[in-house]
Amino acid sequence: MTTSKAVAMLLLVLSNQGYWFGGRENTIDVQWTLESGVPPAVLNWQLAIDQMPLPNGSGKVALPEGRKASRVTIKLPEVRVRTPMRWLFKVTSPDGTKEYASGEQAIEVFPHDLLAALRKRVSGKLVMVWDKPGGLPAAFEAAEVGHRLIERAEQFTMTRPDVILVGAEALDGEPTGQAALLGLAEAGTSVMIFRQTKVERLMTYPLIERKFGKGMPPLQPPRMAGLRPSARRSWTTGFHTRSCRISRSATGRSLRGTSPSP
Repeated sequence: MTTSKAVAMLLLVLSNQGYWFGGRENTIDVQWTLESGVPPAVLNWQLAIDQMPLPNGSGKVALPEGRKASRVTIKLPEVRVRTPMRWLFKVTSPDGTKEYASGEQAIEVFPHDLLAALRKRVSGKLVMVWDKPGGLPAAFEAAEVGHRLIERAEQFTMTRPDVILVGAEALDGEPTGQAALLGLAEAGTSVMIFRQTKVERLMTYPLIERKFGKGMPPLQPPRMAGLRPSARRSWTTGFHTRSCRISRSATGRSLRGTSPSP
């Protein structure tokens, strides 16, 4: 007779996908993936920069049985520049004698006034953000940047925004959303689209998958020249990305304020 045993896993949901502002409270929701069969547990956590634990950067929270989430609230220190941090955690029995899980999550912390200049630049302009409320809109609200949240392509109807920001993974296979974006871009709206993996084509151009192994890719964009080596490696080590290649003959379809790739 063969028996099987379900394996419980932890689900971690970081506010703003782990891109946080210093000096403010941010949250991580933690829950088991199984509804039953999970013993009572405690999650102990520590915030660190490299190998250095941060003062007042630790805590613990009880994990109830089932799929009810527990929330960890973290008050980050102020930073002057973009600072990578590590959120380390360990899940144990309430008495600490058994360890069930451990791991870490990368967090990027930005100066709290990072968007101050943007707030002034978009003053009086209509900025539309196509994203989940907890993504870019949450960051804009925290920085008091005026914007309008949308979650469906139909909300572009009868509007003429100055700027549209499309959050990561906001686009799916429906053609109406991209058609609306393309029409607005050709009419003069500035459109910025963050990482999308659910579509095969983006603004009529095919997405090309590019894989990077260890080390830097052969070509380094000029904007990466000022980054620390560790920051450059975090962008290029062991990941794959999908990008559009736009020919010089496609200048009619390039978005305002951008130049097509050679």
